[in-house]
Amino acid sequence: MGGGLKEITYTDGSTEVCNGIVSYSGIILNTFMGGVPQNDIEAICKLEDGRLLFGGGVFGSGYTGIADLSTSVVEQPLATGVSIAPNPFIDYVLIESAVNMIQYEVVNELGAILARGVFENRIELELPAGIYFLKLIRSDQTFSAHKIIRQ
Repeated sequence: MGGGLKEITYTDGSTEVCNGIVSYSGIILNTFMGGVPQNDIEAICKLEDGRLLFGGGVFGSGYTGIADLSTSVVEQPLATGVSIAPNPFIDYVLIESAVNMIQYEVVNELGAILARGVFENRIELELPAGIYFLKLIRSDQTFSAHKIIRQ
C-alpha cells in the first residue's frame, strides 16, 4: 500500500514510522525500512530485480525513485513452542523454546548484525531505544526473525 500514512500505531501503543509505504500479509507488517520520508507515495511497482519503483507527489510537485529493499529484514511469526518476553524490553529478553536453538543474532532493519552469541534463555542487550529483529538459529542452520522493541 502507498499513500500519506506516516506512522503506524499498534494495539499495544507502540509506534513505527512507515512514511507512506507498508505491506501486510495478514500476519506480517513490513514498513520497508521506514518508507520514503517527506513524500506521499501514490504508485508502487516491483521490478524484476526485486527493487521497488515508486512515485507520487503533493500539489503538483511530483517525484519518482527506486528503492533497493533486498537487505531489509522480514519478520516471521513465532514458531510453535517459542516465546519471547518481555517485549518491549529494557535490558534483556527471556526466550522459551521447545526447538533446539544454538545461536542468536540481533539485527537492525537493514540486516546489520548488532549482537550475536550462543543461544541462552536470557539474553542481555545493551541497545538504544528502537525496533530490532531477534534471529534465532537452530541446529539445522534455519532461523526465524522476530521483532523486539527496546524501550
